[in-house]
Amino acid sequence: MSSKIGMIDSGMGGLLVLKACVEAHPECDFVFVGDQLHAPYGEHDAEKIFHYVTVIMEYFASLHIYDIIIGCNTICANILPQLRARFSRFRFFEIIDPTVAQLPRGVHRHLAVLSTEATAKTHAYKNAIQHFDPAIAVQEIACPEFVPLIEGNASAARLTQAVKKRLKGVTCDGVVLACTHYPYLREAIAACLHVPIYDSNQAIVNRYPWPVSHKQEKGSVTIYSTLDGEQMEKQIASLLKQDWKVKTLILDF
Repeated sequence: MSSKIGMIDSGMGGLLVLKACVEAHPECDFVFVGDQLHAPYGEHDAEKIFHYVTVIMEYFASLHIYDIIIGCNTICANILPQLRARFSRFRFFEIIDPTVAQLPRGVHRHLAVLSTEATAKTHAYKNAIQHFDPAIAVQEIACPEFVPLIEGNASAARLTQAVKKRLKGVTCDGVVLACTHYPYLREAIAACLHVPIYDSNQAIVNRYPWPVSHKQEKGSVTIYSTLDGEQMEKQIASLLKQDWKVKTLILDF
């Protein structure tokens, strides 16, 4: 079994999770697959998402990588039990429970949860938050336009406009970003709502059982896009200010 840690998302969102993990544990080796060919996952039904992710898991298996951080809330909300049943050898680390677990107790009474449509339909975050604290009212807000704008390299002005339109009239005392793409919009969201904002990046860093390592050298970061590696490299340079190289991964979907 490889000591490398696998990570999956439909695209740029999971790279924020990857960045947080690399910064916290630079000694580890990571392999990230961004399925930009089928992004955004939030527009697909569970059956299609399961098919796409199954192909990618089989690729990870071919590399003998069995520890997988799922850097996608839509995957976690829609198909996690099916993945665990299908791939019993894998250890899957989801991000919904860790994201909710970081919420401060006794502080919030009305949280807005921003997510893809596919995540909102499952009520996964609402259920997890109300299990965490039944006194919290949860407003689920699907934001289907956000991921295509981010993946499409929309201008800051266009992104801000979309955020303002979507959040007009929303009242809450905290926001949960239930899509790993949405931290790219953190400043625009904060300007609209002026409340604490919670995302999944540090949450998964805190939850993953990192191996004890005495390595002095940095680990490797291998990144694949199922659509266009060169284009993802440009997106990474623009959005993340990283010089990570990206390979195009051709899989038989």
